[in-house]
Amino acid sequence: REAGRAISPACMREGAAEALRAAAAAGMPATIVSINWSTDLLKSVLGAADAPINGEEGMFHCNDMEMAEAAEAKGGGLLSTGTIVVNIRGAAGKLELTRRLMGERLAVDGGAGGRKACVFVGDSVTDFRSMVESDIGVLMGGSKSVHAVAQLVGVEVHPLPSSVDTLWRADEEAREQAEEEGRAPPRRIFAGEWPQLGALLDSMR
Repeated sequence: REAGRAISPACMREGAAEALRAAAAAGMPATIVSINWSTDLLKSVLGAADAPINGEEGMFHCNDMEMAEAAEAKGGGLLSTGTIVVNIRGAAGKLELTRRLMGERLAVDGGAGGRKACVFVGDSVTDFRSMVESDIGVLMGGSKSVHAVAQLVGVEVHPLPSSVDTLWRADEEAREQAEEEGRAPPRRIFAGEWPQLGALLDSMR
């Protein structure tokens, strides 16, 4: 936790904390899934950046370090045993979680027309399938690997708009054009940065 607080200023991308606050204000609390970052580390980094942490048990889905009580000679408290508790297994684990969360939201809100959109934000190839299957997939950082995979499997990558109305309108126009041409609607994700995502989430309020 101390490490998280120490590295927070350096590792939090510009606009990320603001985007999380915009999501909370729009009634879309974040769920954070990570292969490489533990729950304790993420909580410390986000807390130090004054990003909203909703306190729900299911907010973080990570591979964590097993902790145990330390001996008094070592200062007491909790220390890692060195064992990793594996909760998310690569891209498949992220996709499984995304599908489950989308299904749960659909059941609670009573149909796709009445629920908030699922926005999946990722920056690596292990996030790709989750980005494609979510309502709005957002690629942060412009990963060349993700762009290459998208091109290989026929997924379009578009600039992230700052308004959800603009995004849905573009989707509708793409579907209508595909129907006119007798082909399947295009699969797409959006590439942008955190300030753009914050503006998009603000438009959902």
